[in-house]
Amino acid sequence: RDAQESRGLGDVYKEGWSGPSGSFYIWFKFSISVNVKTLFNEAIKVNILIQPGEIYDLNYKNYIRFSYSYIDKSDIDRSLKKLSNIINRISI
Repeated sequence: RDAQESRGLGDVYKEGWSGPSGSFYIWFKFSISVNVKTLFNEAIKVNILIQPGEIYDLNYKNYIRFSYSYIDKSDIDRSLKKLSNIINRISI
């Protein structure tokens, strides 16, 4: 909400704003060089859909957006572990 207000959208959303109640996303910036296209393709194989950061901003080449909706914390943990394993495998 603060980001919207700083861009002048606060008046538009002031009355209708509510926090997310069922889905959300997490941005990850890699501290190592990762081929995000390869990561995307490998993640799909294990039923994980990530969004390469570059589709949102050309300067986000080493970022991914991880989305989730109505998912248990244990499922998120398992998915992040799978992503970590893929990253370790493709970064070698």
